[in-house]
Parts: sequence; structure tokens; C-alpha cells
Amino acid sequence: MPDMLERASRWLQAKRRQHLTRPVVYRRGEPAEPIRLKRHAFELMLQRHHSEHMMLDLAIDGEPPRRVLLKDIQHHPLTGAVMHVDFHEVAMDERLRVAIPIELVGEPEGVRNQGGILDHLLREVEVECLPNDLMEQIDVDVSALTIGDSLAVSSIQLDADRYEIVTDGDVLIAAVSAPRTEEEEETAEEGAEGAEEPELVKGETEEKAEE
Repeated sequence: MPDMLERASRWLQAKRRQHLTRPVVYRRGEPAEPIRLKRHAFELMLQRHHSEHMMLDLAIDGEPPRRVLLKDIQHHPLTGAVMHVDFHEVAMDERLRVAIPIELVGEPEGVRNQGGILDHLLREVEVECLPNDLMEQIDVDVSALTIGDSLAVSSIQLDADRYEIVTDGDVLIAAVSAPRTEEEEETAEEGAEGAEEPELVKGETEEKAEE
């Protein structure tokens, strides 16, 4: 009997691992709706896309597909496996505010011919648009940058009738800096070695404090 219970427990745990932990669909003015999703199929779908913020057709129990925004994904801190997802059902005629990933395109002139270093400073930009206009990423061409050059959000060119960039235009996306000299690297290493240790703050549980 104990062996049967153990096998049944392992089978149940395996079945649970096949599904995501409590995926939820949110609809305006209605309670959140928990659903079930097969983990492997969902992760394979994610691998075909650049961004984790995208519009999807979600069919539940044979109902007509709903147009939903994949709003939030929680990953396992060690394995990276998807643990939980939130979907938001959207009105197709209402604008969304979403964070769209920035993809740097090309090799900067300052890196290719001047030995510079490309710094990717901003990974996402906030944009407002209609659901059907949502992009998975924004490509930013950095091939013309030389040492000392930079690109800011204001350099992103999008159709103003369809997109409104919310992120401040002065925020830097990328910059090309000169390589460090040996002397600068030694100075940086010495500064790191001489840094003070963080102050230790001791605490105790409430039970311990009452003793």
C-alpha cells in the first residue's frame, strides 16, 4: 500500500509539472479567471518570439479565441523555467502602454575600426499603441557610432500616428566609449580592493527579542 501511494504521488507531481502554476486571465471589471496551460507547449511558443510581451489568441475550453496581451511572466530563479503567467484581455480599439525591448543592430564604426566598447544602456522603451500595432522589439542601428558617440530615445523613429514613445527622449540607449588603458584598469582594481566592507546589521526574531 505505501508503494502504491508513493507511485500515485509521483504521478500526480509529474502531471502538475506539465502545467504552469495558476495562469490567470484578467478582464476589466470582472474577477481574475484561473486557467490551465501546458508548460512545454507554452515554452516552445515563447522560443519563437523575441519578446515576452505580445498579443495572443487564447482559446479556453473550446470557446472562440480571445485576444489577450501576455502581460507578465515569472521564471524559476535557478532553471529559468516558466512558473506563472498573466494574460490581460484587451479592447482592440484602446491604446496599451507596454515596454518594448530594444535590439541594437550593426557593429559600430568605433568598435570595428577604433577599438572602442559598445555600451547597451537601455534595454526597453515604453510605448503607447493599439493592440494590433504592438511590436516585439525595436531595432536601433548603431553602425555609424564612433568613439564618444551615443544614441538617445529621441533617435527612435516610429510612425507618430500609431505610436507614442513615453520614455524620456533624453535617456541614452547606447554609447561607444574608448577602451581603458592599463593604468585606468589598475586604478579601478585598486579602488575595488580598497572599498570598505558593508556595515553588518544584526537582527533577531520577535520570539528571540521577547526572551
